[in-house]
Amino acid sequence: MNPGLTRCYEAFQRLKDGKPEKEIKLKDGTLKVKYEGLPQNKITPSVVSQEAGWGGGYLKADRKQHQPLISMIGIHVKDHKDTTVGKGAAIKLEKNKTKSAKDSENVMQLKLEASLGRELQLYHNLKKVEQELAELKAKNIKQLPL
Repeated sequence: MNPGLTRCYEAFQRLKDGKPEKEIKLKDGTLKVKYEGLPQNKITPSVVSQEAGWGGGYLKADRKQHQPLISMIGIHVKDHKDTTVGKGAAIKLEKNKTKSAKDSENVMQLKLEASLGRELQLYHNLKKVEQELAELKAKNIKQLPL
């Protein structure tokens, strides 16, 4: 791999890590570019080229040796791209979330009420058994070992 492309791979890694060099100079030393705090979805082949110290057009899709890096940049940007939704779609999405939450709340309420009903039945059965036990003790009947 040629040294210029190696520098581009290193620049891309620095940009992904969020640690670009603060000042980048081109060969002639005239251009200084700062990419501190650059959002991940704003990384482009031009930005990577400039971070590597080349001009913005250094990486070209028609050069076979550049294609893997350009593909990696595209995939990285796609993975970090913010999806934009129109207002209508956002409102519909929020309404669906609200409806889903209300349905979930209703299901949980029914489960809670069923659970409390079972607890109440167990409580009444326990009291009934305790009362029968007290009556047996009152009659002086021995309990059989379990």
